[in-house]
Amino acid sequence: MINMENGIIENLSVLFLIIAFLFSVTLLLKLRAQRARFVMHGIMAFLFFLMAGEEMSWGQNLFDLAEPAILNGINVQGEINLHNMFGYFADHFFIAGIFIYGFVLPFFAHFSPFCRKFFDFFGIPIASLGLAIGFFMVSMLQNWIAGALIALPAGFRIEELRELLTAIALSVLMWESWLLLNGKNKRMEPSFKT
Repeated sequence: MINMENGIIENLSVLFLIIAFLFSVTLLLKLRAQRARFVMHGIMAFLFFLMAGEEMSWGQNLFDLAEPAILNGINVQGEINLHNMFGYFADHFFIAGIFIYGFVLPFFAHFSPFCRKFFDFFGIPIASLGLAIGFFMVSMLQNWIAGALIALPAGFRIEELRELLTAIALSVLMWESWLLLNGKNKRMEPSFKT
C-alpha cells in the first residue's frame, strides 16, 4: 500500500531527508569561516542522515535483513532502528521537537530581536513564518484530529504522511538557509553574509 512501511510515502520521506542532508552539507562547506553556522549545519547534516537511516530501518528491507535477536520484543515494529525501541514515545518526542523548532522558535525570532540575535549567534537555521505555519500544520496531523475531520481509509497510517510532510518541511528549511546564504531571500540577516 502507498502509505505502509516501505511504501511510496516512506521512500519519499527518505528522499527528502537526503535532500535536506545534501543542502546542509553544501551549506556546511560554504560556512567554514562562520564557526557557529558551520557547527550547526554539521549537526543538522548528521541528524538528517540519522533520520534517513532510521526511516528506512538502515536498509533492513532493501537488503532483506532479519531483525537481530537482541531487538526481538524491544522494537515495536520489528525493525532495525533505534526510534522504535522506546514504543511510540520517540514519535511523541519528535512531534514536540518539530513543533517547538519549526513553529515556536520562528515566531520568537520574528517578534523578538533578542531571540533573533541569540539564534543567529549560535547559527541556528530558523524557518520563515510561512514555513513555520507549515510545521505547525504537520505537527497537528494526528490520527485523532484527522479522524475527527475526515473519514480515514482503513489501514491508513497518518504517521507516514506526517513523516513525509516533516521531511519536506525540513528540506524547505535547508533550502531557505541556502537562499539566505546566497542573498536570494529578502529576509536575510546582515550577519549571515559570507
